[in-house]
Amino acid sequence: MFCSNCGARLNDTDRFCPECGTKVEPAEATPAVQEAQTEPAEAVSSAPEDVPAEGGVPSGPETIPAKDGVPSEPEPAPKKKHTALWIVLICAVLLAAAAAALLLWRPWSWKSKLRTMTPEKAITTALERNNAAAALHTDLSETISASIGVPSLGYSQNMDITLVLGSDTQTDTGVSRTEGYMNAFGQKQSILIYTEKIDGELWSYSSQNDGKTWRREKQTDETNPLLQVASQATELWTKHAKDLKRTGTEMLDGTETTVFTGMLSGDFVKDATGMTGSLFGSPSEAVLNGIGDMPVTFWIDNENGRLVRMTVDMRDMMKTMLDSAMKETVGSAAANMELSIDVSAALIDCRMSRFDTVPEIVIPEEAKRAGESPAAAGDGIVGTWRLYGGEDDETQQYVDLMLGMGMDMVFVFNEDGTGSLSVTFNGESEENSFTWSLEDGEIVIDGTGAPYRIEDGLLHIVAEDTALIFQRSGE
Repeated sequence: MFCSNCGARLNDTDRFCPECGTKVEPAEATPAVQEAQTEPAEAVSSAPEDVPAEGGVPSGPETIPAKDGVPSEPEPAPKKKHTALWIVLICAVLLAAAAAALLLWRPWSWKSKLRTMTPEKAITTALERNNAAAALHTDLSETISASIGVPSLGYSQNMDITLVLGSDTQTDTGVSRTEGYMNAFGQKQSILIYTEKIDGELWSYSSQNDGKTWRREKQTDETNPLLQVASQATELWTKHAKDLKRTGTEMLDGTETTVFTGMLSGDFVKDATGMTGSLFGSPSEAVLNGIGDMPVTFWIDNENGRLVRMTVDMRDMMKTMLDSAMKETVGSAAANMELSIDVSAALIDCRMSRFDTVPEIVIPEEAKRAGESPAAAGDGIVGTWRLYGGEDDETQQYVDLMLGMGMDMVFVFNEDGTGSLSVTFNGESEENSFTWSLEDGEIVIDGTGAPYRIEDGLLHIVAEDTALIFQRSGE
């Protein structure tokens, strides 16, 4: 028996062709065969006349009678479709389509999770994931462009402020490096700050003159709680965010993000000011109570579920604060005075990146040395020193004249490398703060060094070829 599809030889027991898989259809029996099947078994054993006796060779496949004397080959059976093969191919295509759909949708991805979370839950989760990172980089910019004036008096004042900071943080060790600048009212101030944990306490090293001098300070919940406890920042944002909604997706620096918008209540500024202080000092309660809601936007990375950007529009807030501050300054005259206040820009823009990939942060040795107590070096300079006299006669006469006219000059050198100089003359006092360190026989104040020595309990400082002598206060 042969396969009707491919012609392969079949066994009588085969139900499917072993070569092509086509189902074997049982051949329809001829009348002679049917009659032979109905005869007794012993009759079946007798061979027909055209079949040789036992031991002979059976005849081959039946041939089609010759036509015009030429034997004809048997006509091949019509080919059937490869049913089993098509089933396999269809299943494979369906599986591939299903796999592609799963890759595109990925129900386990953060993109799909953000679709199902409420906006409040999505933002809270993103902030928590940021706080859980071992390290990250933050770029912060704050831009304020405003003007205030009193047209009737011809008074006008521009208030242009720019704050730009870049910060690397290793949260597990508490080590961070922040560098940038603030440009306020035309004056630019550089910022360089390192932090580290020492025996569980957070210390900072800051410089305002590009690392020439350093100030060392212990950070506490009172001085800077957001550096000490990151979860407080999360609580602050989530506590005051409201009217949050998902607005779609957006490509940000080549990464797809889900965008959420909402408002921050005015109480956010009140709480933040109480925790970290304010750019314009400490606003009054009346000013803080008048602050309205501020638009806020969050961008969450669809790949890792982390917050990668946040902006706060403070234009209305700044206008309210400036209006209240001006009225407080002018007082009762404000009722009869027209105030001109314009705020064209007031935006905080914060971007987070390089999660867990921030390189090692190394604090300069000079920052750590400057932070050590100078008293530990045996110099005995820490304390309060009052102007006493001069090293030469001319300087002594000058000092005697100034002291006789009521002038007083007092230096204060603190253990943490900070200090102040107070000058009093004609009943009016002026005090200036500074940072200081001792380097190679000089006392360096805000980057400027002057030779010094302590002799017989008196402090001698040479400034511009003038040697002044200071006596420790109380002696």
